[in-house]
Order: sequence, then structure tokens, then C-alpha cells
Amino acid sequence: MHKFLKDIGINSEQLPQSWFKDDKRQKEWKQQRKKYGLDERELWNLDLTYCMWTYERLKMFEMTCPQELLDNTIKYKGKTYTVKKCIDIITKTFNDYLNKPIFEYNEKIQSDIEKSHILLGKILHHLWW
Repeated sequence: MHKFLKDIGINSEQLPQSWFKDDKRQKEWKQQRKKYGLDERELWNLDLTYCMWTYERLKMFEMTCPQELLDNTIKYKGKTYTVKKCIDIITKTFNDYLNKPIFEYNEKIQSDIEKSHILLGKILHHLWW
């Protein structure tokens, strides 16, 4: 179960590891998982895999880390943001991206994704305890 993904409407059948369950390549994918810890299905839509992975971990981090870490601040474009605010921006953007129709990619989504990656880079050293 992927609780945080389920909370935003992503079910287990939408996870890359669930794709093509009856495919003749199952044996090959099993060997890839044994050797690499993942199989090529996670790479077919690496954008979705990355957003899902990051979304889940940021939500869990926000839920379990000491509050003081969320209160740390960074500067971006002359504004001060708490780590919590950055996580909220990133997870909202990734939620929107994961739930958009596949052909609805536009400049706003691109801009939000770019901002999220800058913010993630700025808070990365705060993501531990």
C-alpha cells in the first residue's frame, strides 16, 4: 500500500511495478529487480516514478520529523520560506502533475516543476534528523 499516493487518488494499479502483470517479460523484470533493486518499468515514465517517490517521502518526512526542522528557513527570490512551506509547494506541484491528464502539460506546470526543484535543492540539507 502507498498511503500517501492513495490519499491523492493514485491506486496500486497505476504504479509502474504493477504495469503489464501478465507480460512475458516478468522473468526478465524479476532478474532486473534482483540485480538492480528495480526493473525497467520504473523508467518508462521516470517523471511519474520520480514524482511518486519524492511525494511519498516528503509527506512522510513532514509527518514524522521534529517540528524544528520544518521551521528552518531558506531564501528564494527575495522571499523567506519555511521548510514546511517548501514541502507544501513541492507536494502540491507533484500532486497536480501526477493527477493531470497526460497530454495537458503546459508552461504553468513547467514553471511550477522548475520552482519545486529549486526549492527542493534549497531545503535538501534540512531533510534529515
